[in-house]
Amino acid sequence: MQVKRMETILRPVQKVPALVKEQRDKHPKVYFWVVFGLIVFLCFSVLHFFTIKRTETLTVQNEQLSLDIQNLKMFQDQRVRILRLEQVLLSNENIKQKLGADNIAPFAFKILTLEDQYKDDGITASLLLGLIEVESAFTPKAVSETGAYGLMQILRSTSTPYLRSMGREWSEVTMFDPIINVQVGVAVLVDLHRMYMTRGLEKKDEFTFSLSAYNMGEGTVQAAVNKKDKVYLNYVVKVKLAAKNWAALGV
Repeated sequence: MQVKRMETILRPVQKVPALVKEQRDKHPKVYFWVVFGLIVFLCFSVLHFFTIKRTETLTVQNEQLSLDIQNLKMFQDQRVRILRLEQVLLSNENIKQKLGADNIAPFAFKILTLEDQYKDDGITASLLLGLIEVESAFTPKAVSETGAYGLMQILRSTSTPYLRSMGREWSEVTMFDPIINVQVGVAVLVDLHRMYMTRGLEKKDEFTFSLSAYNMGEGTVQAAVNKKDKVYLNYVVKVKLAAKNWAALGV
């Protein structure tokens, strides 16, 4: 029963080849053009498919090339800036002697890296160099009477949590390392700056309270503000003047 039913269903299908042959014999030209049209259609479809794929590939390659060129330009620009800062630092015999000629290049690279890292916070290379100049006069092993260490004169109590976040423990050797000391010092300044911006006391490019707090401590600055004593501004003026001088050198 099922076999007969299948034969009944397939019978029209089985007649298709015969019908095609019949139509081909009756209308050979029509059959030729139909087949030719199908072949052309298939060829154009395949060509269109590969054209789209090729276009997509070229688009991706073009975007990648543009990105590579942009990255190369950024690298070249950064290299030029590093070399310029390196030359400026080497031209200063005092700094060259204190930091050591061999340490100038990595120091310059670190300063500009920190500038890029904290550019949204208004940090500039000239500001960092001005701050270092005022704090320690570029003396890596400077130690103040209050126990502040290194280029950026950071107290042990202040630097310890930052060092631990970097996977390090406090030691004089660590704090005398110019690269580590600057990295910690900038992090401290940025945190203060963000705090004062949150309070609405500073804008992105303003460091009046954050620089003062970096030097005197947040509590001392607040007490001076409450007394309307602007003595804390003396330090800020020194740093900003030094920063201005560094900027004038093309830093």
